[in-house]
Amino acid sequence: MTDQRLWTPRGPDPDEFLPPSPEELAEQAKANRIAQLVRAELEKREAKRLANAREAGDIRKPVRRWLTDELALPDPEELYAVSRLLPMGGNALFAGRYKVGKTTFNANLLKAWVDGIPFLGEFECNPPEDRPVVTIFNYEMSEAQFRRWLRRFGIVNQHLIHVVHLRGISLPLGLPEIQAEVAGWLQEANTGLWIVDPASRAMAGMGDGSDNKDVNEFTAILDEIKLHAGVRDLVLNVHMSHAASQDKDAERALGAQAWSAWADSLWHVTKDTDGLRWFHAYGRDVDLDKMLVRYNEETMDVTLVDTDPNTIKRQQLEKAILTVVAENPGASGRVIRDHVPAMCGGARTIEITRGVADLVKRGDIQARTGPKNAILHYPKEPRSQG
Repeated sequence: MTDQRLWTPRGPDPDEFLPPSPEELAEQAKANRIAQLVRAELEKREAKRLANAREAGDIRKPVRRWLTDELALPDPEELYAVSRLLPMGGNALFAGRYKVGKTTFNANLLKAWVDGIPFLGEFECNPPEDRPVVTIFNYEMSEAQFRRWLRRFGIVNQHLIHVVHLRGISLPLGLPEIQAEVAGWLQEANTGLWIVDPASRAMAGMGDGSDNKDVNEFTAILDEIKLHAGVRDLVLNVHMSHAASQDKDAERALGAQAWSAWADSLWHVTKDTDGLRWFHAYGRDVDLDKMLVRYNEETMDVTLVDTDPNTIKRQQLEKAILTVVAENPGASGRVIRDHVPAMCGGARTIEITRGVADLVKRGDIQARTGPKNAILHYPKEPRSQG
């Protein structure tokens, strides 16, 4: 049976030949503009990559040796610019909270470097014979205050210290012409040690100290300036966060991890809840446990005492107990526990009880039984002269 349905050829769709609507034209124009912007942005990024690569390029060639030749080379007689603290040719990052004493440490380093005395009473300095000068970039203090401050230290070889005052002055180290100018200053002064105080001011306009990329770019510029100026060693001051005094982990949290990755050694000065300052250092071939900081207000000299923090706290506790007993003869345990914490920055009851027992055992205080079998405490009786 044949299909009776007839095939009818399809005619043209009249909508196919209609001109684009205004909305369609607008969408197409928008798409074209976006495509042009994308191409322009890609070209811009490619140009930036090429510019950065060319700017970072170096005509100098890296040193290449086989390990057998490398290990056959003699080591320098001195391995440290500052013994146990700063390897020769290295970068030290000196971190501490605001007003914890970094500027005083810097002045002590200036004096030790040029006058040939141990830094902090412990560490010998080894300036280059051909570059004995230390240059300090002072961003922190006014010129007048800096002069008053340094006069008190009694530095002998003042002609070996070169000061660059930068407080309130913009010195954009990100600009090649500024880098060349700074390198010229350092080279002209015959600088062997460069101190920058602090990093936050020096990297102004170059980004954020908590951003690894920005820190990497900034520290790379410092290294370039050092190299072109012939500077051997660098000490860079960095402010630690306020949390560093309470949170032990924050003590290492300087912001970006790039800070500690760049530094050959990290110097830390901290202040505990008792008001005591502590110094320690670590890094490549640097490992110094916490040491107590002693400050001479008359000479402004800073020295270190190799004392365990727990020993210091125990000594403070015992001193407070002795004071309470001396001022309150016949003091009960409760009286001692009530007065001692405020005198030694806080102490637990069990620590005070043990401290009293130790002092009684050593004979530094006397314990006697009082009314209702209460234990009363008295100062140690002076020895008789007979």
